[in-house]
Amino acid sequence: MGIEQAYFSVKAQEPSCSQTRGCKQRGVCVKVELAPMSKGLENQLFQLKFTAKQMGRLSTKCLKEEKVEKDKIKKCLEKDNNDGARIHAQNAIRAKTNAQNYLRLSSRVDAVASRLESAIKMQQVRGPRACVRRPCPPRPSCPVA
Repeated sequence: MGIEQAYFSVKAQEPSCSQTRGCKQRGVCVKVELAPMSKGLENQLFQLKFTAKQMGRLSTKCLKEEKVEKDKIKKCLEKDNNDGARIHAQNAIRAKTNAQNYLRLSSRVDAVASRLESAIKMQQVRGPRACVRRPCPPRPSCPVA
């Protein structure tokens, strides 16, 4: 079974009298069938995973920018340019904060994607069919009742 099979569709069927005679209990049989997952949900799962990876890449990009800004700070301090060093220091701090925010957001999106994927897999493991029986009200046309 692939990931495209996720949602259950429930179909309730009233058994005919011939069906209830063979059963120990009369009741409504509910068949739960594994239906194929919609393309929209599959696309959303892919987008969540892709977004998490993209934010991880943006985080590493911000860390590289921070390193570049730190090098600029050193150059400005060597030239006694304190104002320039202060500007580059602010840019370095901003880049580091952005990197941390990207990592935090990437982790959250990845957690949502993994929860969605595990929920889909749990629905697949439960089995393609299940039968739930409950007593049905007596019908006047049923000779068994």
